[in-house]
Amino acid sequence: MKKIIIIAFATLLSSCSSMSTLEDIENNKPSEIEVVNKDISTVFNDIARNAKFCFANNSATNYTVHSNLNGNSGEIIVMTGAELVSANIWLVARLEKQGNNTKIKYTAGNSIWKRWVNKMRRWAIGKSGC
Repeated sequence: MKKIIIIAFATLLSSCSSMSTLEDIENNKPSEIEVVNKDISTVFNDIARNAKFCFANNSATNYTVHSNLNGNSGEIIVMTGAELVSANIWLVARLEKQGNNTKIKYTAGNSIWKRWVNKMRRWAIGKSGC
């Protein structure tokens, strides 16, 4: 019985792990990829604004939202522990300009965070809400 409890606990802990570095994002397959019929700056602003509202403004958590846009590409990263030795990255949206459209690659740190990918997809088309 103890072995079953230990195995169950280890499985639970492993499902709660996050991507710990930006290198991990590069090695992790995106959860979703989509092309949105909107320009990159509008999509970027919609996702970044909602991510900051839902995560950074939540005093019950220690999330930080980093966002960067440089013309043809951009990214929004939701992380914790940025002020510590290493950050834990939970959610990433990478944007790429494709003509008048925007290609978005969403990556979740684990299966629990995949539901937030769906929220980011809604934000990308102009919807809001946490």
